[in-house]
Amino acid sequence: MYWLSSGQNARISGMLENPKPVPPWRIRLEGSDADLKDLASCMTKGQTRVVQQDGAYFLESEVLDDLQEPAAVPGKARELLKVISSVARVRRSMAKPIGFAALRWKDSNGIWHQTVTGSYTIRTYSNITRLTASGTFERCVELALKDDLVRTNLNDLLGEWDFPRLRRIGETILLDLGGGDTRKGVQEVVKRDWASKTDCDLFWQTVNHGDTKSPGAHSEFREFRRAPGNNLMNVVQAGEFLSDVIAKWLESKL
Repeated sequence: MYWLSSGQNARISGMLENPKPVPPWRIRLEGSDADLKDLASCMTKGQTRVVQQDGAYFLESEVLDDLQEPAAVPGKARELLKVISSVARVRRSMAKPIGFAALRWKDSNGIWHQTVTGSYTIRTYSNITRLTASGTFERCVELALKDDLVRTNLNDLLGEWDFPRLRRIGETILLDLGGGDTRKGVQEVVKRDWASKTDCDLFWQTVNHGDTKSPGAHSEFREFRRAPGNNLMNVVQAGEFLSDVIAKWLESKL
């Protein structure tokens, strides 16, 4: 947990006694330039925005606007960044989580102040872009903020991929599509042309049984993993397949 100094709290309290700036809080973002630039191109409108200024990127959001206690801002901002990062991961598999670098605010004289906080560990994945239609990214973020099922699946996808994790996410989506029946969920995926039946079967075979390097959801012991050739997907390929389906699933809910 990150705490502001008494002096910082005093300056923020003084600012709040005056007419509230719009927005009153700004979060300086930390991450790769490519990821930040992509967010700034996607999130230009709506209740949550990413803006570039003086060579840095900042998050502004109505979600943060009504927070009166300075100590509440970092935690809420990190929750919001987790949602944004998870949607970004669906849009571009190579997208890395965006971190909270600093909290900024204006004093009563309109001068910006800043306090440094923390950072994230980042990982790299392959370069595929989804959710490309204008406004789609922003609407997906707003959807995830309102829909617990969507937010839970996106947060799960944001974690390190392994076969059990991918299976868990996929099953949840199929249950949603199939009204509680995974078989009907698969039928919906194929019917809507989100993926072929062959690829769906291959995905499930892979995440259930794993490969020579990683155990699947039903691989109780390493020696029971399937032999090479029985599963043509590795973890990244399975994750890419699932991200494609999730992107279509998100778009269907907008």
